[in-house]
Amino acid sequence: AMLRGYIKAPETGTYTFNLTGDDDCRFYLSTDDSRENMVLIAEVDGYTSYQQYTKYTSQTSAAISLVAGNYYYFEGIYKEGGGGDFLQMNWKTPSNSANWSLIEGIHLYEDLCQPVCAMKGTPCDDGDPNTENDQEDGHCNCSGVPVNLPSSCIGDRNTIRSLFYDGITGNQITDLTNHASYPLSPTRAEDLQDFKTSSTNFLNDYGSRVRGYLRVPVTGEYQFNVTGSDRVKVFLSANDTPAAADEICSVNWSNVFQFDDEVNQTSAPITLQAGQFYSVELQHKESTGTDYFYLFWKTPYQLDTNWHVIGGGHLFHYNCELATFPAGTPCDDGNDLTFDDQYDGNNNCAGTPCSDPECTNALDYTPYEACGKTDNHSNSPNDAWTSCQAVQSPNTARGVGHWIQYDFGQTYTLNSAQVWNYNATGATGQGFQNVVIDYSLDGVNWVQLGTYNWAQATGSTDYNGFLFGDLNGVVARYLLITAIDNFDGSGCFGLSEVSFSAVACAPAGTPCNDGDDNTFDDVYDTECNCAGGPDLENTCSVLTREVNGIIPSADYDAEFEVTSTGTIESPSVVNFVAGQSIRLLPGFKANNGAHFRAKIVQCSPTPLSSATVANNTITNTETGKEPTNMQDTIAQQPQKPVLSTEKPGLQIYPNPTRTWTEFYFNISEATTVKLGVFTASGQLLTWVINGTIMEKGQYIKEFPAQHLAGGVYYVTLFTKDEVVTERLVIVD
Repeated sequence: AMLRGYIKAPETGTYTFNLTGDDDCRFYLSTDDSRENMVLIAEVDGYTSYQQYTKYTSQTSAAISLVAGNYYYFEGIYKEGGGGDFLQMNWKTPSNSANWSLIEGIHLYEDLCQPVCAMKGTPCDDGDPNTENDQEDGHCNCSGVPVNLPSSCIGDRNTIRSLFYDGITGNQITDLTNHASYPLSPTRAEDLQDFKTSSTNFLNDYGSRVRGYLRVPVTGEYQFNVTGSDRVKVFLSANDTPAAADEICSVNWSNVFQFDDEVNQTSAPITLQAGQFYSVELQHKESTGTDYFYLFWKTPYQLDTNWHVIGGGHLFHYNCELATFPAGTPCDDGNDLTFDDQYDGNNNCAGTPCSDPECTNALDYTPYEACGKTDNHSNSPNDAWTSCQAVQSPNTARGVGHWIQYDFGQTYTLNSAQVWNYNATGATGQGFQNVVIDYSLDGVNWVQLGTYNWAQATGSTDYNGFLFGDLNGVVARYLLITAIDNFDGSGCFGLSEVSFSAVACAPAGTPCNDGDDNTFDDVYDTECNCAGGPDLENTCSVLTREVNGIIPSADYDAEFEVTSTGTIESPSVVNFVAGQSIRLLPGFKANNGAHFRAKIVQCSPTPLSSATVANNTITNTETGKEPTNMQDTIAQQPQKPVLSTEKPGLQIYPNPTRTWTEFYFNISEATTVKLGVFTASGQLLTWVINGTIMEKGQYIKEFPAQHLAGGVYYVTLFTKDEVVTERLVIVD
């Protein structure tokens, strides 16, 4: 991206500029309001965070004198690769030389003289009466196609054809060019909109040949670069004669954007004339693995120095191709009102005409309206269910009979159902007439819903059944439909389909939120009801409490703080309750299956009031520990942590902090990972990682603590088997 305009100096004096950005960034400033006098004053050769002002020496300019009221032209450019992306220009002004501040819009003015190029393909007028179909190329060049082309072989603009030769082994260009099918017997073709193929990994052992014409809008020096997998060669002629083409670049193998892996990838500078047609050809040989080719160039009219894929606006189809496809080879005749397009024996591509604008004769069925809905059911017996032998019902109260039982796999709230009775042609009398319906949570204990009379099906293909609305929100895993009789008195009973409208119930014991702040451990019961028990209380029996070792099931409370390096084993139930903070120190672990809860709860009924709390300092009268002052702690930060990869770990550095901090953590084995930041009361602020599968290793996540109010927060790492928590202190 590029930003450009004018800075109006607010005061006379010495300024210093600083650039931050992601990824590679440059900032140019003119000595006046002229673009011609601008010079590079700052650059980021990589990336920075927003307020990382000193990562590179080149980020900061030398001292620059500006005059109040004068306008200074600037340009900022940056190139994004992956991850974050931004450019930010900061300065120190004569009246504020101590701190960096963002250059705000009040000092910026739009550039109305430098053109903003129209999008590629935009219609335009190149001023030449001898051209037609004039188009912009995206770089402020407008060019059309000559009315009188210099060669009858020059075809349509914006397309270039690739011919494919399948079934050729080897990975050398000569394996392609020496094969009997090359160049006149290809197996398929593809028209390219730009000079590239999509990267794939589906085809092996083939070659391809691309031929067409290149026409440039500006006279000057051009340079070409090719990437590909496997072998690629590029040829360019000095005019529109294909036979005069010379090899200009080649590659044995490279990644798509690996421009300098081999010397021959890049051509020498080549002078091309505006308006001249040049024959261009590319040969590609694929063996196994990925398969692609890309042809890039640098031009005299591009503002940057990056390689760009040659766009279709500069490419023209080759109309004199003698290669012939086998009759029956699929193709595209360019006509939207044909289908099943194929080449005939004379290389003509043609399809079967459509019978109507929707081309319904191309289908083997009658289409419905796009995105339309239908409840129609077929009248084939293969699309229905029948019972011709009475058997014992799962509900012993129903005895032996004809029935169908639905097992939904878990508990659902059933709201309604759409029923299609037995709809087979000539046999609709076998449908269920009078039925009794039962439901159950376990498949053993049944509750009768009621007895109902159902309508007979029509036997037509537009039969849409009927709505059964008497389920009324019953909660069940099993539903049993038993036929009392049918319509024809035969010994067979059938249904075509039943579709239920239902809402899944979480399994009993699944955590939920009953909406009552005075309960905790809210879970669903077997009836889909969410309910919790009484909330935790803090008796404040001690000022502070340390809980270490193997922690038995119990409530552990303190007036101010609970700390722990202990382990909670399954199936222990442990609650930490404190009035101010709960610290889970390195070594703390709650094993899979354990039940652990930590909550900040004020004293009830009366605190001990035997500790002094002032100026962020806590005097602990129970343990005799030295006071801890948060401001002093900042000046005594530990070294950046190094974690073992043998078990999950988490550390925060710097901590306490008032700006950016980093979460250092390791994963001991490939697992699903969550990393969250919580308030002291246990409320989730944000997921830093939310359910991502991560490989074994050490990781770092940056966190902008300056956006949070001062206080205590908790950072928790969740893996498949373990939970690790560290306290984060943010100082105002």
